[in-house]
Amino acid sequence: MVSARGDFDEAISLDSTFFDAQFGRGTYRSAVGRNASLLAWLPLIPSAEEGWQDLQVAALKSRWSRYAALNAMAWFALDDRNFALVDSITSVGLARFPESRSFLWPRMAMYERQEMWTETAQIAELLLKQYSSHPDNNGYETTGLHWRLMQCADSLGKPAEAEAFARAGISAFRTPAAAERRKGKLAEMKKRLERISTEAGQKSGE
Repeated sequence: MVSARGDFDEAISLDSTFFDAQFGRGTYRSAVGRNASLLAWLPLIPSAEEGWQDLQVAALKSRWSRYAALNAMAWFALDDRNFALVDSITSVGLARFPESRSFLWPRMAMYERQEMWTETAQIAELLLKQYSSHPDNNGYETTGLHWRLMQCADSLGKPAEAEAFARAGISAFRTPAAAERRKGKLAEMKKRLERISTEAGQKSGE
C-alpha cells in the first residue's frame, strides 16, 4: 500500500497537471485514513482529510477521472452521514449519466439510511431492471435488490408487494456462487414467505 501511494506521489511530482493521479491517491488516502484511525499518529499513515482534498481536485480538474472521483466522494460522504452532500454529488453525476449505477447505488443507500422507503424502492427497481437485462447478470445483485424491495414494501405497509418481491427473488436466476454468497438474503425471503403461509393457516383455522 505504501508503494502504491509512492507511485501516485511520483506521478504527481512529475506532472502537477496529471490530476487523474490525484484521484488514485485521494481514494487511497481516504480509505486508509478512515480505516487506520488508531494508527494516525504514525508518519506513513495518510489522513482522510488529505484524501478528500485530492478527490476534490480530481473532481474539478481531472480529464478522465472526474466522475470516478465524485463516486468515491459520494461513498465517503455517506460514511459520514452527510446526506446533503451525497444528494448533491449524486445529482451532479446523474445529470450527466442518468442511468449510471455508480451514482444510483450511493443515492439509493442515502435514501435507505434515512428510511425513505418509497425513494429507495424507486431506485432499486431501476437497478433491478438494469441488472436483470445485463448479459453478464449472475444473480448476485438481483437477489439483493429483490430482498431490498421486499424490505421497502414491508416498511411501507404493503405486505402483498413484499410477498411478490420475495417470490420473485427466490425464483430469479442466479449462479451457484451467487446463491452461496446471498444465502442470508435468500433465507430471509424464504422466511418471509413462510410467515405468509403460517398467517394464512391460522386464519383458515379460525
